[in-house]
Amino acid sequence: MTDYIAKDYSTIRPVDEDSLIEIFKAFFKADKKTKIDLLEPGCGPGRLLKILNKISNLSLTGIDIRSDIVNIASEISADIKILHGNL
Repeated sequence: MTDYIAKDYSTIRPVDEDSLIEIFKAFFKADKKTKIDLLEPGCGPGRLLKILNKISNLSLTGIDIRSDIVNIASEISADIKILHGNL
């Protein structure tokens, strides 16, 4: 059941990715030369990380407690580190 929900989460709960990208670009634009490390605890299937990956000065890591969700999130991009664990 969880796999089905995680894979289809973007369809179930759509989001305007372009608007979010613009908001995050404005927020992180202060210093494009410096790489910013960003951790998303409870990243789920990684939808937010996928959007944030379109901003060039971010080094992204997600962590989630559910191994099945981590497996799904790990398929997003080789540039994003996804960890299985608890904080």
